[in-house]
Amino acid sequence: MVIFSIQNAVEVNVKFFIWQFNASLPVLLLLSLTIGAYLSFLFSIPGRKKRNKKIDDLEKRVEELKKKLIDKNLTKESEKKKDE
Repeated sequence: MVIFSIQNAVEVNVKFFIWQFNASLPVLLLLSLTIGAYLSFLFSIPGRKKRNKKIDDLEKRVEELKKKLIDKNLTKESEKKKDE
């Protein structure tokens, strides 16, 4: 990035909606990269929250099923002891 910045240290004219300004090309690229990463992070939040909720629900379900299985096994063992 440093070599790119040195070799391409030109000013460019930027027009964005009603704004117009001059900026260094490497600075503009870095700014664009930073804004893109930030927006990607923001837009990924709802999906991550939904996935985490699904994981939590499934973990609770696994615990419920483990308890049912343990109870079922205990019931079978107690019935075997009664039969003996």
